[in-house]
Parts: sequence; structure tokens; C-alpha cells
Amino acid sequence: MRTPAIVIPALCTLALSACGDSGTGGSAPGLVPEDSAVYGTITLDPTGDQESAVRDIAERFPGGDELDEQIEKGLTETFREDGLDYLQDVKPWVGDEAAFFISRVREGDADGAVILEATDEDAAQEAFEKSGDGKAKERSYEGTDYLLEDETAYGVVDGHAVIGTEAGLKAALDTAESGDSIEGVERVEEALDRLPDDTLASVYFDGRKLLSSLGPQGALFAPFVSIFNEPYVLGLSVESDAVVVDSTLPAALVGLVGPLFFGSGTDAVRDLPADSFFAAGQPEVGESLQALVRLFAGAVGGQQQLEDQVRQATGLDLNDDILGWMGDLGVFASGTSLEELGAGAVIETKDPDASRRAIEVLGRLARKEADPDATFGPLTLPGGGDGFTVESSELPSPLHVVQRGERVAIALGDESAEALLEPADTLGDDPDFSDAAERLGDEFEVGNYFDIAPILELADNEGAAEDPEYQEVKPYLEPFARVVAGTKKDGDVVLSRSRVEFR
Repeated sequence: MRTPAIVIPALCTLALSACGDSGTGGSAPGLVPEDSAVYGTITLDPTGDQESAVRDIAERFPGGDELDEQIEKGLTETFREDGLDYLQDVKPWVGDEAAFFISRVREGDADGAVILEATDEDAAQEAFEKSGDGKAKERSYEGTDYLLEDETAYGVVDGHAVIGTEAGLKAALDTAESGDSIEGVERVEEALDRLPDDTLASVYFDGRKLLSSLGPQGALFAPFVSIFNEPYVLGLSVESDAVVVDSTLPAALVGLVGPLFFGSGTDAVRDLPADSFFAAGQPEVGESLQALVRLFAGAVGGQQQLEDQVRQATGLDLNDDILGWMGDLGVFASGTSLEELGAGAVIETKDPDASRRAIEVLGRLARKEADPDATFGPLTLPGGGDGFTVESSELPSPLHVVQRGERVAIALGDESAEALLEPADTLGDDPDFSDAAERLGDEFEVGNYFDIAPILELADNEGAAEDPEYQEVKPYLEPFARVVAGTKKDGDVVLSRSRVEFR
């Protein structure tokens, strides 16, 4: 029986299924081994404000007012592949709680299981036996019978249906017998307590256990051990007009890849142009890049060799002349057509002389490697500065690389460059941005911001309006208003929050 493992993600995503009453056994986490490397819980049948919020969001989308019917239709078609009638064979016994775990990772494989609350153990067992044309083999472990089809095991344990690898199911059985579950483990509870209380789903990751379970392959990740020394968690919750993702992350990890994945907050985002449909920021980007160099230098012969190569190619010291002067970074994009498109990045310089030298060297190197179609010349930006300008038929506007005062910018077009070098109308003055930033919560600093409407308008103006496939998808994109993400420090841990907001 393959179906339940496929259905769980659908149930998690939709978070609505007309389920039964509470099960007869203990909690689903009570079957999760205490040494699990990954562990999660899911509320399959939200109630009260959470249920209302899920429905409010669903009704913004085409067919969303028929959410229950859509879920049942999809589940019916999925279960039919295994010879089951979802409404008769599965729905009556599925409770409102689910959990999953990964206890061991191997090369190309892992042990674990999904645990579903079963309000009727006999009905759950009958569904297992009926599925897959009855081809599953009967097995027994420590007095408990279960079924094995290919490499997937199915059994009923302490009021719950367990579906996973054979080793995963046995681990759940051992946990039920010993009582040594992940519930109440201090390291786990401390991490999960950092999440909001009203999450519909949560996931706990123990990086140390994941790396140690890889055996010899884990040596490849040795440079990252410090990043994963502490566990981190992720939780999903809903409001009437937003889906919220909270996570806790090691500060070192956010410093490395924060702006790309987690929204590492900085005031630099607020100083970006007010009409930005995309904005991102990273504090002290030079320090982040230096940390990346330390992590990956081994792959190119060591940090010293890398620094020697950079010095030979540029005449500059990698740390002092290139990375050392870089402060906060801001990146933006704006415009609703190619003719109006604006984009660029700005870095606060902590050493104007060093950054000026770096720009000069960058200009020389770029001229040598540039496409013949590109033209490099002195800076043509009307407001002046130190740098150069690139023009090409591939670019809708001239590209300026320029330093003015304590700001270094790479910008597409005159307006973009001036907006970065001499901020006037900024995102910090925009009411929509300010309100979204405030909704993130106290002390969260915005790191990423997307305004969806201008992006859709840009797509329409550049030909998507004539694309039938895009027009089919567009009604599902229009309900989205914006995405805002940010972080705040909590001791040695960074709290990250992303809000996907709807119109």
C-alpha cells in the first residue's frame, strides 16, 4: 500500500479533512523514537479560528469555496490506484493528528515512518489488507503483526496507523513498548518552544544526528558541523489573510545564506526605492562572504592558496581590499515593463579608498572578459561619482558601477543608480511596506520583500497576457498580495519569520 504516504503531504498542505473523533491510543509523537534526527507533527483537522483562517484563504482562489469537495475528489482518485474507496475505507478512521520521523539516514535511503491517528484500529487494518490487491506479505515483530509490500511496512500500533520503512515501523513499535519517545526530551522541547503556540505543522531537525547518521559520507560536511551544532525547527500557521512560516536557525547559517532563504534583516531594505517589487538585504555582507570563503576554501586548495590566486589575478588582497570594506547590502528590482525596469544593488563601504580601488580593478578585468558587443567607458551617470558605465544591446539601459560617498552601487539605468546613491522616496516611507513590516512582529527586521501585483503586471506587459498557459495559472497568482520575511536574534539563535499575505 503506497497511498497513505502520498496522501499525507496533501493533507498537510490543505490542512482540512473531515476527520473522525480522537483516537483510542496515546499521542502520535508518543511513537516517535527519542533519537530521531527529523520529527514533525501535523494537525489534519484544524478547528475554530484556524479552520476559519484556512477557509478564508482557500476561498480567495478559484474553486476555493468548494474546498472539502476538492480535497475529497483528489484523495478519492489517489486511493483508487490502490483499490481503496477513500470515503468508505479510509476517511472514517483517520483522526485529527499525525506525526512523522526519520531515525536514520543512509546513502540514498532513510528509515522513518508516518503516524496517523486511527479512531478505529480494525478499520485501519482492513484498509491495509485490502490495498494493493492483497499482495502485501504478513510479518510479525515482538508479537505485533504488520504487512510488508516491497520496502514499505504497514501496521496498527497503539491506536495509530504507521506507514514507513520496515525499520521505521519496528522503531515505532519499540518506542511504544519502552515509552522512550521524543515527547518531553529537553533538547527537543526547548527548540519547539521557540515556535508560536498555534502552529498547524512543525518540524524539528537535529543536524548533529543527521550528519552522524551519514557515516563516512558525513566527512564531506565536516566544515558545516558548527552550523548544525544546535537543532532548529520550522512551524507553519495560518491567519485569515496570511500563511506564516516561523523557524529557528543557527546564527552562522543565517549569516551565510540568510538573504537568499531566510530574510536576514537589515535597515538597508528600508532605504531601497519605494516602488520596488523586490527588495532584499544582508547586514555586513563582507563578513558573510569571508565566512563562506573559510568554509569552501578547502575545495580549492585552502584559504591561503585562494587568497594567492586572487592577488595574482587582481593585485588585491581578498580580505582587506575586496571583502573587508563591504558593509550592509541592499538589492532591488522595480518597474512594470522592460522600458521602465529598474534594478541594482548597493553596499555601504567601510573604507572608501579600498572600495574605490576595487571598482577600478573590476573595471579593468571586466573590459578584458567582456562580450564584444559591450562598451565600457567612463562613468556617464549625471550625478557623477567614481566608476564606469557599461552599454550593450542586451541591456535595456546603461549599467553603472559607481561609488559616491560611502555607497557603492551597481545599477541598471540612471534612475536606479540615483535612487540607490541618494535615497529619496524609499520603502521605509511606503505605507504598504511599513504595515507589512509591522505585521512581522516586534523586533523583526525585514530582509526580503516581494510585491506581487507589479510582478504580474510586468509579466502581462511583456507578453504573458497572450500566453494561454499563463492565463490559466494567473487566477491562482492574483490572490497573493506580498511576501515579507525577516529575522531577529534570540541569544545564539536567529528567529526567522516569513509571511505570505493575500488580498
